[in-house]
Amino acid sequence: MLKARLCSTTSNPDHHRIGAAARMRPYQKVLICFTGILVLLWTAHTVVVKIGCTTETKMKMSLPGEDVEVVYLSCDTLAKQDTIDVYVMNAGANKQPSWIRWLYKKTLVFRYDPVLEDGPLPAIRASGRNRIEIAVPEVSSVLVKARNWRDVSIDYEIEKTDYPEMNVP
Repeated sequence: MLKARLCSTTSNPDHHRIGAAARMRPYQKVLICFTGILVLLWTAHTVVVKIGCTTETKMKMSLPGEDVEVVYLSCDTLAKQDTIDVYVMNAGANKQPSWIRWLYKKTLVFRYDPVLEDGPLPAIRASGRNRIEIAVPEVSSVLVKARNWRDVSIDYEIEKTDYPEMNVP
């Protein structure tokens, strides 16, 4: 009997080596796999966007109390998409060296699809105390249109919009 008992305990030589993976509950395994898949998809998206998109700063200007930057973004991944982005940031950001500009958070206030790739840039001016006006002669569609930034009101003057049915927050 003693011999049978010893044989039964030694018949499974890995019984004492049960690791954390074997003790893990099924939902934990699913959660880890799902997280891994999300990380892989996010990494692939980042690589595709970095490879397929180019940005060019078209204009930098300083207004009383804030700085404005206009950026042309061209992405050619699955379909060609060009946008003009208008960013607003704290005053003095445009005068800083590039290695310290990351400290100044810029906020996207206006994004639109231009009608022509080399069409006119938006005209931006201070229209009063704590007011900015952004004027564009013609856009294909508007993607982002913020009405204020901190305590600054933003007014828009868009003469013609080709596809006005876009949902703008």
